[in-house]
Amino acid sequence: MRDLGLMGESTFCLWCGDAGLIPNGSRIDKTGWDFFVEFPFESVTDTPIDMQGAALECKVQVKATDKTDRKLQIKLSNLRRLITAQMPAFFIFIEFDETESAKSAFLVHIDNDLISKVLKRLREIDQSDQENDFNKRTMTIFYDDSHRLPSLDGVGLKKAILGHINGTIEEYISKKKKYLESTGFEDGFAQMHFTTSGEENLEKLLNVSLGIEKDVEVSNFTGVHCRFGILGKKPFVSVESAKLSMPNLQPTASGKVRFKESKLSPGISFDARLYISPLNVMVPEKLKKIRVRAIFLI
Repeated sequence: MRDLGLMGESTFCLWCGDAGLIPNGSRIDKTGWDFFVEFPFESVTDTPIDMQGAALECKVQVKATDKTDRKLQIKLSNLRRLITAQMPAFFIFIEFDETESAKSAFLVHIDNDLISKVLKRLREIDQSDQENDFNKRTMTIFYDDSHRLPSLDGVGLKKAILGHINGTIEEYISKKKKYLESTGFEDGFAQMHFTTSGEENLEKLLNVSLGIEKDVEVSNFTGVHCRFGILGKKPFVSVESAKLSMPNLQPTASGKVRFKESKLSPGISFDARLYISPLNVMVPEKLKKIRVRAIFLI
């Protein structure tokens, strides 16, 4: 009986040894990775050794197969660990095609696109009424010729990994952390719901949205986290009454205001910023309002 798993791991270790990489194996593979791979320090002749950065390192899960359908289901619990790991993480798919040696190999980087897809799927399940045992949930990872190693040896493996890291490990970790914290929040981090009564309060709310007034009284205020357009099941804030303010408002546009006595006069102009209330689309025509902010000095 062929042991494809052992064949794949042995092949990967052989390639690492060929490239001078150290593949530290996981004794119990329950957290989504098979090898913690350490790179040697790079020689940087023009930088003192005490000022050089850390050596590169990454996590790799090896998948060996005789199939060529170029896809595999991975547990969401394992994917969650790989996408949230600070260091770079990869899948390497090694195809044997019913033979004793590797015929092709594909390196899939846990990149921004895959991070977003996994986080969105995790949120869909977690915020739904579905069973959310992520050890029993899977997600299909696809690979194709764009992921193919340039050569079936240590040189091809190392070149592919370095191409994805593309810089120092410190830079990579910083960029990954920022992306993990921001993806899915492009349209804001929450939805707020509240009520206000009377035309006077409504006009005051418009003024707050334009930066004319500091705050306005509202009632039945609730806030629900929203990521990838998926609302949380429970509000993170819920109060009967509150004061709503909108600090740090940014102008809708910047430009100049020009005053002229006639079409032919030179006129004078001033730098100005335009604020348009997002509430204008919801209020009666008579309450719609814009604000032009400038310093008029002659």
